[in-house]
Amino acid sequence: MTETESTINMENLNLEGEIETPNKVNSNSNSNTKSPPKSDSAFNLGMFSSVPSLDSLKPTEWVSKRRENLKPWTEFASFSKFKKPATPGQFGSRLFKNILYFQSNYLFVFVFLAIYCVLTSPLLLFAFIAFAGGLYIINLKYKEGSLKIFGKEMGLAQLYTGVGICSLPLFLIAGAGSAFFWIIGASIFVIILHASFYSRDEQEDPFMVQMNVV
Repeated sequence: MTETESTINMENLNLEGEIETPNKVNSNSNSNTKSPPKSDSAFNLGMFSSVPSLDSLKPTEWVSKRRENLKPWTEFASFSKFKKPATPGQFGSRLFKNILYFQSNYLFVFVFLAIYCVLTSPLLLFAFIAFAGGLYIINLKYKEGSLKIFGKEMGLAQLYTGVGICSLPLFLIAGAGSAFFWIIGASIFVIILHASFYSRDEQEDPFMVQMNVV
């Protein structure tokens, strides 16, 4: 290449443009990078937004729903439907299905056993009467006006809590702990016995049959 041609090539070179500084390059690269994904804690909290609060739960509505789901006692105590489960799979299937079907009836069985336990224990019955009487008297006094203890105005919930604490030694003397465990144990025994032996037009579950064959 001659000296004249090299001179012409140098003149044709286009040196126009901007040279990016390191800071500008870093800023562009940061703008192009994707932002980290947002935490889905808001979604997790939103899942619990539909859960009803304790304030929205009304005892009267809950009791009315239990009564609506109550199955006829003639069906519950139909002796012709009591059959011994043939296989362990049938035992588990009956137990699961009958507990779901008779859940309100089983709840009333639990309440009946609790009432029976209280009525057959004079000390425990006296403790419950004293506790209920204390709550009733406080409710009447509170309607007449605010109650003050040691010069401090007390709310109704605080007064109820005080009655419960004062009644606790009486319940312990009456044997409320052993009575509670007796009610729980007797309820579980009766529910499992009834649910496992009650045959409600059942059909063999294919999965259970396969498990029994294996």
